[in-house]
Amino acid sequence: YFQYGINLLCKQNIGNIILIKLNNRHIAEFRDERLDAGKSPSTVKKYLGLISRAYNIGRKELSLPLQFNPVSLVTKPSEPSGRDRILSDKELNRLLETASKSTIYYMRELIVLGIETLCRRGELFNLRRNDVDYFNRTAHIKVTKNNTPRTIGLSPLAITTLKTLPLTIDGRFINIGSIGGFEKAFKRCVRKTNIKDFRFHDLRHHFASKLVMAGVDLNTTRELLGHGSLDMTLRYSHLAPEHKARAVELI
Repeated sequence: YFQYGINLLCKQNIGNIILIKLNNRHIAEFRDERLDAGKSPSTVKKYLGLISRAYNIGRKELSLPLQFNPVSLVTKPSEPSGRDRILSDKELNRLLETASKSTIYYMRELIVLGIETLCRRGELFNLRRNDVDYFNRTAHIKVTKNNTPRTIGLSPLAITTLKTLPLTIDGRFINIGSIGGFEKAFKRCVRKTNIKDFRFHDLRHHFASKLVMAGVDLNTTRELLGHGSLDMTLRYSHLAPEHKARAVELI
């Protein structure tokens, strides 16, 4: 992610300004430009974080004459509350049926893996055959959003699905042409299925919600999701109030 973010910053007007001359007005303008371009508040905050990191490294490690970090003076865009979109069984079956007819040959399999593994899209795209231990039914996720590798358990359906995918030259399970092409194909599947307000990332929320409602504790769910803290996982705590009632009965 860091290299991708740095490359993007270099292509923007802000990338032509040296750190010593960069001020909070420049950063605020960059923030507004990215938001106007349709970038999410979360993505814009990550860009601001990269700029802030550059300042901190410049001051602490390169001895640049920087008096303060101007990013701290800029209001960060507020993020909407976390999504917890869950598909009904009928919606999921329709989506899988439509995906099986997609021009993207792995569309149906990727949707199944997105649910069964709780992995992010990028984590699945980077998963290689030597990352999977079929004997122990585990997969080692090396490339993660928070740069912390993790090992996950694989369900029988996940294992079966992985084994059906054809071999690729570089060892990845998914031979991705372009992220943009995949996004268009996925949106086309959702539209043909007549499902409203659903994104690929929601597949994680779908299965995480199912786990919590089945009684899996939040910390285990956090580890499976790869969340850095329990705060992000707590959004699922309202889904199974009956479990709280049973816990009180044990006192």
